[in-house]
Amino acid sequence: MKPPTSISDKRVSIHADAKRVDIGGNGVVLDAYDFSGWQIELLPGAGNLTITRSRFISNSKQKLSSVYALRGGTVKLIHNLFDGGGAASAVNPLVSAGAGGAIIEYNVFRNVPNDAINITQDGDYTIQYNLFDSLNFGAGHTDCVQTFFTGIKSLKINYNTVYQPAPGVDGFPGGGNSFVRVGDQRGQTVEALEIGHNTLIFRGEGTARFANVFDISVDGGAVLNPTIHDNFVDSTGVLYGIWSPYYNELTNPIYYDNRDLTKGAPLRAGPYNSRTAGVPTRSPAPPVVTSLAREGERITLKGTAQPGTQISLTTASGLRTGAKVERDGGWMIVATLSPDIKLGDLRAVDTWGNASPATVSPLNPIETDKRVGHGKSR
Repeated sequence: MKPPTSISDKRVSIHADAKRVDIGGNGVVLDAYDFSGWQIELLPGAGNLTITRSRFISNSKQKLSSVYALRGGTVKLIHNLFDGGGAASAVNPLVSAGAGGAIIEYNVFRNVPNDAINITQDGDYTIQYNLFDSLNFGAGHTDCVQTFFTGIKSLKINYNTVYQPAPGVDGFPGGGNSFVRVGDQRGQTVEALEIGHNTLIFRGEGTARFANVFDISVDGGAVLNPTIHDNFVDSTGVLYGIWSPYYNELTNPIYYDNRDLTKGAPLRAGPYNSRTAGVPTRSPAPPVVTSLAREGERITLKGTAQPGTQISLTTASGLRTGAKVERDGGWMIVATLSPDIKLGDLRAVDTWGNASPATVSPLNPIETDKRVGHGKSR
């Protein structure tokens, strides 16, 4: 790998004594450099920075982020190694994402003292295909991804792997550690949050235990339509729960097809996965849609769920209507179709966000052909 001092781009300033690289323009691409012990800073007005196939290994003297983009714009980080240096390092976080968004793919984050990725600016963020290996070595809490201080347009966190094999050093017990922590948004709104297809192994115990896997709550704001699905979790070293149940600040949470790697069993949302709320030996099954009928623009869904809870009918575009589950576990919802509703996208969601499989209509929907005045199949 090349040393940072060999960078010859006029938009880049090298400060060898301070071990800092300042990016002062747009569209800079840095490929195959060894930035160990250095910091890259995106200056105001700069953006669209791409860093690929490079190495960032922190040392005991480095306290700032390896990539610091808070004052600048978008970044792409692809095929890089970030090593936080373990207990000897105070760097936090490894990456501070910039305004407008970021694409963070195919990177390794290991020996992380505190957070790996912080997002404190609005934008569109995609974090996928990364490995987070051995976290929580510092004095503060650790999150693979944490957001705060801002609203966010979209945040997609998919197909990542977390491997937390053993206790860290000087870990912070019960300090809110998590895979994804959305919180402290100061009244702002987080939209389009998706966490899916991640493999998460939290076997660290003792002081290095993570508190929650998915810790989603905001400071006086809201999280709109968060979707958590198809994740595989070994939660051996988790203190409180898989899903942190702060539902008073969520709108239409949808949680489905998440599995316990140690038992092969489904992971339920709400009190069904909390280690401190008296977890039922057998958590109730998620809602089930047992029948779907259509008459004109109206549809009628019937199903089963936990008695006494509330069922909501949702689609990809949000909440439609709701009904209370009766004592016998049955429920029925009658709703009016709108043009953006697809029958195959409908889900029944219970009070805690546990969702049914997507419905598949047994009928062949009919729509009116206004040109000839009669129905046609589609």
